Amino acid sequence: MARQTDSEQSGGRPEKLVDLECVFDPVAKTIEGLQVAVHLGQGHTLDLGVFLPFGAFPRAIINCYRTPNFAGSYTSYPTAYPTRCPVRAPGEIECATLGEELVDRVAFASGVHPNDVREASLINCTDRNAKGEKLHEEDFTLKELWTAVMDGGSDRGGWRSRVAAADAFNASHRHVKKGVAVIPFVYHVTTGEGKVVVAGYTDGTFVVSHGGVEMGQGLAVKVQQAV
Repeated sequence: MARQTDSEQSGGRPEKLVDLECVFDPVAKTIEGLQVAVHLGQGHTLDLGVFLPFGAFPRAIINCYRTPNFAGSYTSYPTAYPTRCPVRAPGEIECATLGEELVDRVAFASGVHPNDVREASLINCTDRNAKGEKLHEEDFTLKELWTAVMDGGSDRGGWRSRVAAADAFNASHRHVKKGVAVIPFVYHVTTGEGKVVVAGYTDGTFVVSHGGVEMGQGLAVKVQQAV
């Protein structure tokens, strides 16, 4: 079977039906409570979807927002369709998309800009993240990054100036339109134990063997620098 055909049959993400309910404070522009029910079609065999309720589901849907009250349920249904096989981060992208969809709907229903809701709901350094971990102030750069993206630096314009430029362009062009979007996202990176073998030779050369995968992140360069 050709790889393209294989990917079309079994690749991608499983189908989902999601029910969302939230409590929104229109004055503070914050989401104070969130209740989520996820219904997932897993396919005819069990797949990586079993990991969603234990990790990606609550963590990614909350994303980088402060959510004081959260409740969620997750139900997986066997179906007659082929089982999907996500390559990386099963559930992360889908759940984060659901959270952003909620922000957009709440904002439009309340007559405020979605980015106002995002900014007001960003987690603080004194809060705990979606995993219940206490954040460290010295490592917390989320709001600093948000401000830099929104306002920009001295050498480039931020989101606000780019929106103004897009509005000016749209006002003078009838058929071609531009839009600018910004969405914050926190991806929880876990660290694992790795193995490496370093062989040193009498001529001063070294051979390093490791189990990492070089896929553009500069792993080979890091190994060379370490040696």
